[in-house]
Amino acid sequence: MNISDFEAYEGYWDIIDDDLFEDIFYMECIEKLEPTEKVLKAIELLSYFFAEDMREVLGEIREMNMLAQADIFDLWFEIIKSRDYLESLAKTIIYYSIGMPV
Repeated sequence: MNISDFEAYEGYWDIIDDDLFEDIFYMECIEKLEPTEKVLKAIELLSYFFAEDMREVLGEIREMNMLAQADIFDLWFEIIKSRDYLESLAKTIIYYSIGMPV
């Protein structure tokens, strides 16, 4: 995959336009991704994090089976390089899972 694959999702537009994509993501990991249905779904769901609209996404993920949830979270944690973004995402997931507002 490459950056242009991410342009399909509005949540990535600002970070691509501001040339922050390579600061936030591991490009070598992104380039190794095969654009399978699972990967594209995980990329789409992650875009909502950057658009600050995670509540519905986390609800959708919660309805998936555990293995599918783990696959999505594993992919997210594998491709995000920025400690700040990774920490924020992890906190959002944890807070949502224990019932705190996100």
